[in-house]
Amino acid sequence: MEVLKDRIIVANGIPPGLDPGFISDTLKAYFENRPLSGGGPVKSVELQREASRLLVHFKDPGTAANVLTRRKHRVYLDKKKAVVCTTLTVTPLEEPVCASLPLSTSKAGANQRTHKDGEETVNIDSKSPGAGTSHPRTKSLASSNCLSNSHSAVTVNGETENKKSSTMPSFMPGGSSSDETDEEVQGIIEVDNISPKTSDDTLQLYFENKRRSGGGEILKFERKGATALIAFENEGVVKSVIARGPHVLDEFVLTVKSVSLKKKERHRNLPMDTNRVLLRGVKDTTTEETLRLYVENRSGAEEDIMFLYAEEPGVVLVTFFELIDLDRFIGRCSQRQLDGADVKAERLPVADCIKVSNLPPDVSTDALTLHFENKRRSGGGYVLAVDLLPVDNSAIIHFEDHCVVESVVSQSHTLDNMQLNVERYFPQLGSATRVKAVTLSIPKPVTCPVDDHVMRFVMSNQQHQDRLNESLEKEQARLQWPVEGDISHTKIICTASEETQSAAPITRDWDIKVQTALKTFLAAFEFRKVLVLASLWKSVTSRVANLLLPPSDKVVIEDDPTNHALLISGLSKDVHEVERKITEVVRQVEEDAKNGRRIVTEKLAMTPERIKIMIMGNFFQLLRDSFPSLKVAVDANSNEITLKGFVHDIDIVKVQMYEMLENLVQRSYKPSQNVQNFLQDSNASQFVHNCIGKDGLTAVYAVENKEVIVSGVSESDAKKAVDVLQNTVAEHNIPVDEPSKSALGTAAWQEFVKGIQDNMVARIHEDDQDGLVTLRLVGAVEFLPEVVEQVESFLQTNTVVDTFLTMENGRARFLKENCVSELRDIEGDLKQMSVNISRETRGIDSGFCIEGTEEGVKRAVEKLKVLGEGIFSFQLPVEKPGMPAYFTEGGGREFLSVVEHMHHCKIDVITPLDEALSKSNVDSLSSRDSPILSDSKRGGTGSLPELQIPVEEISHVVMDNGTRLVVCKGDITRHPVNVMITPANAKLELPGALGESIRILGGDCIQRECMEYIRSDGALSEGQVVETSSGNLPCKHILHAVVPQWPHSMDKVTTEDATSEETQLFELVLHALELSEELRPQYVALPPIGAGSFGFPTEISARGVTDAAVEFCLQNNDTSIKEIKFISINSLEVAAFHKALVATFGDRVEMIPTTKKAAAKQPQQKKVTAPPGPPKAATRKRKQIVVEDLDLPDVTAGALTTPQGLKITLVKGSVAKQMVNIIVNTTQPGLNLNSGSASKSVLKVAGPQLQSLCYRANTHTGEVPAGEVIITDPAKLPCKQVYHAVCTRYDRLTGGGIEDLKTILWRCLEEAEKSKMESIAFPAIGTGSLDFPRDLVAKVMFAEVLEFGKENLDSGVKDIRFVVYSMDHATVQAFETELERQGGTLQSSSEGSLTPDRDLSASPKPFSSVPHKLHPEEAGVSSGSSSPQPTTDEVQIGHVCLHVQHGNIAKDRTDAIVNPTNAKLDFTMGAVPRAILNAGGQAVLAECRQLGSLPISGVAVTGAGNLRCKHVIHVAPGDDIYTLKEQFRNVLRLAEEMELKSISLPALGTGSARIETTQAASCMVEAIDEFVHEDKPKNLVLVRATISKEEVMVFYRDAISQWTPGRRQQGQLAALEKLANAVAERMKKVIRFDPKDAPMVVSVDGIVLKIFAGKKAQLDTAVRKIEDIMSRECKDHVITDPSVGKLSLLEQATIKELEKQHMVAITINSSDSSIRVQGNGGDVSDVVTDIYKVLNEITVKEYKSQQAELMSREVQWCYLEQDTYQPYSHDLNAVLEQAKRHGRSYVDFTKPDTLEACHVDFNRMKETRILTGDTRLIVRKDTKTDLPEFWDPQGDDEVKVVELSEGSLEFQETYMYFAKTIGDTPSKVVKIERIQNPALWRQYQVKKEKMDRTNKAANNERRLFHGTSTGSCSHINAHGFNRSFCGKNGTTFGYFSI
Repeated sequence: MEVLKDRIIVANGIPPGLDPGFISDTLKAYFENRPLSGGGPVKSVELQREASRLLVHFKDPGTAANVLTRRKHRVYLDKKKAVVCTTLTVTPLEEPVCASLPLSTSKAGANQRTHKDGEETVNIDSKSPGAGTSHPRTKSLASSNCLSNSHSAVTVNGETENKKSSTMPSFMPGGSSSDETDEEVQGIIEVDNISPKTSDDTLQLYFENKRRSGGGEILKFERKGATALIAFENEGVVKSVIARGPHVLDEFVLTVKSVSLKKKERHRNLPMDTNRVLLRGVKDTTTEETLRLYVENRSGAEEDIMFLYAEEPGVVLVTFFELIDLDRFIGRCSQRQLDGADVKAERLPVADCIKVSNLPPDVSTDALTLHFENKRRSGGGYVLAVDLLPVDNSAIIHFEDHCVVESVVSQSHTLDNMQLNVERYFPQLGSATRVKAVTLSIPKPVTCPVDDHVMRFVMSNQQHQDRLNESLEKEQARLQWPVEGDISHTKIICTASEETQSAAPITRDWDIKVQTALKTFLAAFEFRKVLVLASLWKSVTSRVANLLLPPSDKVVIEDDPTNHALLISGLSKDVHEVERKITEVVRQVEEDAKNGRRIVTEKLAMTPERIKIMIMGNFFQLLRDSFPSLKVAVDANSNEITLKGFVHDIDIVKVQMYEMLENLVQRSYKPSQNVQNFLQDSNASQFVHNCIGKDGLTAVYAVENKEVIVSGVSESDAKKAVDVLQNTVAEHNIPVDEPSKSALGTAAWQEFVKGIQDNMVARIHEDDQDGLVTLRLVGAVEFLPEVVEQVESFLQTNTVVDTFLTMENGRARFLKENCVSELRDIEGDLKQMSVNISRETRGIDSGFCIEGTEEGVKRAVEKLKVLGEGIFSFQLPVEKPGMPAYFTEGGGREFLSVVEHMHHCKIDVITPLDEALSKSNVDSLSSRDSPILSDSKRGGTGSLPELQIPVEEISHVVMDNGTRLVVCKGDITRHPVNVMITPANAKLELPGALGESIRILGGDCIQRECMEYIRSDGALSEGQVVETSSGNLPCKHILHAVVPQWPHSMDKVTTEDATSEETQLFELVLHALELSEELRPQYVALPPIGAGSFGFPTEISARGVTDAAVEFCLQNNDTSIKEIKFISINSLEVAAFHKALVATFGDRVEMIPTTKKAAAKQPQQKKVTAPPGPPKAATRKRKQIVVEDLDLPDVTAGALTTPQGLKITLVKGSVAKQMVNIIVNTTQPGLNLNSGSASKSVLKVAGPQLQSLCYRANTHTGEVPAGEVIITDPAKLPCKQVYHAVCTRYDRLTGGGIEDLKTILWRCLEEAEKSKMESIAFPAIGTGSLDFPRDLVAKVMFAEVLEFGKENLDSGVKDIRFVVYSMDHATVQAFETELERQGGTLQSSSEGSLTPDRDLSASPKPFSSVPHKLHPEEAGVSSGSSSPQPTTDEVQIGHVCLHVQHGNIAKDRTDAIVNPTNAKLDFTMGAVPRAILNAGGQAVLAECRQLGSLPISGVAVTGAGNLRCKHVIHVAPGDDIYTLKEQFRNVLRLAEEMELKSISLPALGTGSARIETTQAASCMVEAIDEFVHEDKPKNLVLVRATISKEEVMVFYRDAISQWTPGRRQQGQLAALEKLANAVAERMKKVIRFDPKDAPMVVSVDGIVLKIFAGKKAQLDTAVRKIEDIMSRECKDHVITDPSVGKLSLLEQATIKELEKQHMVAITINSSDSSIRVQGNGGDVSDVVTDIYKVLNEITVKEYKSQQAELMSREVQWCYLEQDTYQPYSHDLNAVLEQAKRHGRSYVDFTKPDTLEACHVDFNRMKETRILTGDTRLIVRKDTKTDLPEFWDPQGDDEVKVVELSEGSLEFQETYMYFAKTIGDTPSKVVKIERIQNPALWRQYQVKKEKMDRTNKAANNERRLFHGTSTGSCSHINAHGFNRSFCGKNGTTFGYFSI
């Protein structure tokens, strides 16, 4: 016996679909090639196609072992002329094959061969002898899984076979039919070689997966062992499944073929049995009595019941003998268990077959058919089929008509004198019995005959042997083989024992079952023999040895050389397939023997890389040398290799070719996508492969799956080739700035790129990512530098930039109009550089816009500078009063135009506003959007000489942790700090002027780092912070914070409610400071983040930044940061920073004096110690806010109790401090409690342990989804549990996030209910950085909690708290509003404090100032109303408190009230005057009548009459806001002069003046502000605005709420800033032309005329002309008058106000009693007249006083006081005397000293005090003084004119004095008159006496002559001189004229 194991190997993994002969020949050649496979001479190969394997039989022993050293072999096969690479797994033959075993032979049976439609069908009679042997030319047909005699024609892959299978009829898709049909059923596949590990579900899922198998929906599935039949719903799927092969599942290669079934059976729809039910699941331990009781109970049956026990355990057939509702019975069975088991009842169809037992020996199916079709003898009918069961000597009879079964079983049957046992047959029962199985005795062993070939095959394979043992073990049996050396028999032994029978009882027919099991198992195997002609034996066996055959576990082939036969044993289908293949080999050998050798041509498709490597390795040349007759041609275009030669040679060459390619070593690396694209270019590929070949390397590369795969003939070549690739190809990125983008879309650029790619091994790719354009250059290293240089040169040459050269307007105008040819010459010289020059004005800047290439623009700028410097210029200051206005508003403008025209020059009029705008523009450019002025090249750095401003400390405050918050003014980019935090957008583009400054001063490296970050990580989102290096800046680190865009209009500046953007800004700055803490800095600098290009108002930006810094210091007591500096170069932003600190800390903020500022500039700064504490508060003065106040107490804001007993409490405070069972914390999906202010506050109280608990409690993989709630222990929190709720961000467009909020609320409440908790505290979820609308959150939280209370009436959760941060006033307001809407009750701030002895009233708003308020009681006054205190509001301006209230001003108790009236003191002007008159009485009216009208100042004072105040100030408000503001100040000045402490104002200007209420209220506040800061009052402390109308109150409250400290200074700059911001544009590039002129200085009150001319002479002439006109137009007038020294503050302000109305300058010098008026002539004259009017009022007042004094010399009125007559004052004496002289019977007056109103009755000569009614006597005394003696008698005339005679001494004396005053000027005196006016004479005498007493001189009297007009003489005679008309008439000989 020869052992073949050491010579045979099994090659597994043969792909299907290839020609078997080709596979056999190719693999035989491969295994004979020792270098390729390690093999040697092959004796034979056998292709087992169904098993996808090949058996290779080597000639020499040991060769197989050598091949097996390589378990994997990669072989290249040709599939339809496309190279297919397959990997073969080589395994040894598992069992030795005996070569000398005898072969059994038998006679050939009566086989019939038919042909139909090209298919060969062989019908084999199963009973014919010799069925186990077939001729080599005969198709061998077999069936698998055949358990019955039913037949179906099966077509397998085009060949029809007769399948004998019991499963096939039931498998056919389509259901049952009553008609017989032979139609072919398609859409079915047969799957073989299924792994035992593969479950039915796995197999079905695989063939339903279209992607993996090409399959689809499965209609039917049936499996037996390693074989399965699958029917698809779609027949077309079969082709897809076959084409998709090979199919590998659980490491087994499946054999798949299509089959079609021809249905020859009759299928019927049988009716359901009405008396029988099948029970499943009945326990073996259930007795029949129990079962009977159960069935009777469930069915209600009253008659007997019969049971049939099925062969399958637990299955019982129940037969009823009465009509039962079976459906109801089935339903009731499912409702109750039987002995603890679920019993399932189901109906079954009626029986259409019977089982006949006790058959006669050797009975035939025909005999049984004839018997049971004989209706007379058996009662039967037409028989469809007869299934003989020889095991138990029985048969199954199938009837066509199921109705005959009842007749058949009711009769007795005899056949061949034997009584037959007939009973209904139900397939579901198998071998049924009427009693349960009983334990039998142990059966004896059974000996069975077997096929020795089949048995040897089974026992040689462990897998088959195990399967056989398993099938027998199920029947409690084991196999013994061979039996005493006999291999043709086997013995089956029972393995049961007495102990095991109870568990698995042995049936009576054990011996039959085990034999059946053995036969069934062996039926899957077959033995075949193929005979071969002796002459062809060697050729056939040789080719069979090369066949690709199934593995040895499926089939084994043995040679029988003696009988020239091949013996095949194995699985039936594999045996058939192998038999077919061998038969085909025999046929081919026979055909080859006839045809001989042939020359063929074959084309092989190859990839370009494989062709290249074979060329590089000289493979084709070696082939030509080895095979001279073989012709090899390579077509690089079609990537084909053509081989022409003998078939055998071509097969060998292909094997060698594939082997060579298979042995290639591969290496890979992942370059960038641009490099991959470059390497795929044909030119680049050729170049790179040439570089690889230059180094003597045999390697190629290919780009696959985003990798570069390098294949080399050796490890060294592959590795070196990778190095060559990496060193040969490089890439370079060129960022493209905005101006250069336009050059990329031109035709020139396309042509340029094409030229580069045609002439150089390089490629250019444009990458545009959200507007960031980058040119990505990839190419050979030797070409890339030149490409980069050319690209940069192209961009520089073709990029058209827009540069603006700024210069003075006049210089630019002169160049534009007078240098036209020179400008055109510049454009012509630079035409090639596309230069175009045009004059433009951008904002406030004038100059030239220069367009062109960068080099062209640079040259044009230089030429323009040279041209501009050639212009002569001169700066002429204009500071004389009136002249600036003359040239800006008056006729001077026309004069300058004439000068420009006549003298060929240009003149700029530069005003202080222009200079301020220019400076403000530079200031604005440094902090907003306009670019920094630079002259640097693109990409370079430049200097900022204009912005080298030192950082100056303005104010500071020291936090309790020692950190110093400092407000600074200066350039943040030039200040040395550790960390600078700067605003950025999502692309890190460094926007605005600050970003531009960082780029210029810091260098390009900062922007490059930002761009690299964006490229690698993508765009950022709002709130993120990125760190970069600082480049050349003096700081160490830069943190770029992504700022949100401000979406609102500028009216949000004054709002007190923090918007979501403000909150985001606060969170962003806080986050940036926390990140900076990780760098351990000492000094941190912040600009006004958000202001400028991001749109945040300055005040809101400053508030957000400072509040975040304060919050950071409060949360980080041990921070390393010593100073946080708020720095800006813009004065307004510096003021906003200071204001924000003052709003938070009040008096703790200290201004830094100049000496300290100088010290602060030193490098070493001393630490400033904190003040000892807040300042002491005055009486009833609200305390200032200190840092400790920011840690606010918890205060109950309101509560709501529902009818269900649920209490909802609104708390203002911290949720972390709530004494409840559960605290709810909001966090992010990552559960990082350090992110977000809410979770931080919770973490701060709880400690770090809470973070650890949170992470451990997370059961999710990755981030926690939104809406989830994580429950942890509380750590240090005062609760039992903490619920961490994950909430998503609110979507403003879709409203997304609300459902998550509702989910969180319900989950928290439900979990609290489950945990038996009573109280829970919620924060205001989502109102912070998650951007939820506050009012919406409040509504949702209240609604959901109330809904929970309604649905859970018995819930134990009764205390629910909504905790809102008290400083978040907007959220507090939203929750309070919703609480009230839901019916809750709000509490005042003094009520409901959860923390004792703490007051929330001092709590500041987070983003608003809290000014100190001075209550009225501090000024010593109170409201005059007896009703409850009305609604008030107030603000402290300096030490003056502005107090606004609603009420009646006539009831106020201030020192004075203001009456709005007109010049005539009319009390009918409005409601306020009428109220004052009604309350004050006639005394007030009488005094006003005495005044007659208001003085020129528009302000007068009277007594208060019956009013509760002391004085009434009457004022005419004016009809515009400017006059109104000035009148406010006049009233306040008068009050200060009167030393009043308090004053009450009505809503001045809102009545007849018709000024808008908003403007009137603002005027009042601004006037008080200016009065406080400019007039610096010492007495006035309270200004009360008492408003009569409630609807007007809101405007005054708004006005004081919008007032901020320093508002006046800000107002002065507001117009400049607004204008500067409006005109500042973001220009692409700005170059400032700075001529070498002297620096320009414009005084506050002057202007500068700058003259530009082309020639020096023209310039000088123009200057002279202007100086001349100024000399002519400017006037200087000095008024000297003693009354000047008597001007009050109010009167001086009235005179200074004239400066604003006229183009003059007024200087008041009280020391020498002079007033100087300078300005334009006409204006000077008008102003002088107005000044004299003021002085005349003083004179009139003095005159009246003198008249009163003079009158007292004539008459003195006295009153009786304590028995003595006391004189009235001169003024009251005059009042009484004038009333008496006018014949009045009484007079009313008010005493100025006591302000008492009195009534004098001249008839009774008594004085009565109006208020008290007291009276006293009065008396009139005569004290008359004599007139001059030379006067003519006066008589009753007040004025008498007496003409002097020329001869009188008086005439001559007068003439003499007059002649001296006129000198030699000829004159003629017509007449001289004496004016006799006793009143003026006495007044003169009184004045003269007073002067004599004062001067003590001998002669204080001078005679002066004054000229006037004739018409004025009578007025002068009656009233005296009026100096207000001085200068109008008669000035030839005198100065003081009328």
